[in-house]
Amino acid sequence: MGARTHASAAALLAACIGCNPAAAQPAIYLVDTPDSDPQDVSASGEVVVGMARDNSGRPRWFRWTLSGGVELVGAADDSLEDTAFGVSGDGSVLVGQSRNRAHLWTEPGGARPLGDLDGQRTWSEAFGATHDGGLIVGTAGEDPLQMGFLWSERDGMTGLGGLHDPQGRSVATAVTAEGATVVGAVDEGGENIHPALWEAGEGWHVLENLPDWNRFGHAQAVSSDGGHLVGFVSDGNVRRAFRWERATEEFTLLPNEVNPSGNFFALDVSDGGRQVVGSIAKDGSSRAVIWDEEHGTRLLAKALHDDYVLDLRGWTLTDARAISRDGSVITGQAVYSGLFGERAMASEIGFVAIVPGPGTAAPLLAMCLTGARRARRASPRGYAGPESRASGA
Repeated sequence: MGARTHASAAALLAACIGCNPAAAQPAIYLVDTPDSDPQDVSASGEVVVGMARDNSGRPRWFRWTLSGGVELVGAADDSLEDTAFGVSGDGSVLVGQSRNRAHLWTEPGGARPLGDLDGQRTWSEAFGATHDGGLIVGTAGEDPLQMGFLWSERDGMTGLGGLHDPQGRSVATAVTAEGATVVGAVDEGGENIHPALWEAGEGWHVLENLPDWNRFGHAQAVSSDGGHLVGFVSDGNVRRAFRWERATEEFTLLPNEVNPSGNFFALDVSDGGRQVVGSIAKDGSSRAVIWDEEHGTRLLAKALHDDYVLDLRGWTLTDARAISRDGSVITGQAVYSGLFGERAMASEIGFVAIVPGPGTAAPLLAMCLTGARRARRASPRGYAGPESRASGA
């Protein structure tokens, strides 16, 4: 078990500003954990993972739950550094990178490295896992020798090759709940990088109906059933978010009324492709956004205010990185400036927004906010590419 780094949930309730949890009113919680940086959320929304710093300032994996708060995992035995990038659907397996190697962590077994790919690609990072954590995906090797991998207990780390080339260049960023489909990107040759999906026995396929002008794109996430993929495409300049429906092979560019000239990154999708979360960035400034068919693309802060009557004055939500299967939990980055109780703050923070599911009678939004610096990985996963960082730099 990792080191507990803050007060219990009961103590946090007492720290809430003017909130009455029993009255089902919007609330904001602050967890004093150094440099917390959320990255992913489990299928149910009960577990959030990412990076936080220990007392010596080193980056550590963390696991957050509403009942237990933030826990640094692997810190007690100095086994894990850097960032947990993903979590299995059931919340039992954390995956990420530590000391330049892909690792997994479970509560009973602790931390384990995933090994090397073909004995040559020793640098690696893991991004996602199936519902039970039995299969893990990620990328091994440094650019330009990157290759997506699939890891299992039986087979270890297996390279996924490239497009029509077993030694080709690829990245793997996410996997479906049962493990049948991996998504990411492949190098078509030259300078063209395309969003793609991989299936056992068939290999990589570039997504159908991509715009002819795409030169650099990635599939960043896939719904748990594999029905919808989201990511971004680019002509080499502005990034544009997309949603791709597998059944119809329909490729849809998501509208960007928030900042039409900004880079729009779609980073995660709920089941059925109903909601897409991400960020829009330009000139070093980023804003968290959410898309659905009824409302189109909106600032996440505006959506939370309009739909759940949450007063977010003083808060700037900068990146929405992950969403639970039913869309009731969203996690990402924010900036807070103002008073928290009697304490003045001006800090970048991580957030976990919990909104009512279908049929909830009274609106409730609880946001667990963890003190943080600018994300170490605020950019989409995959090839670095020119101007690809979500910061807009």
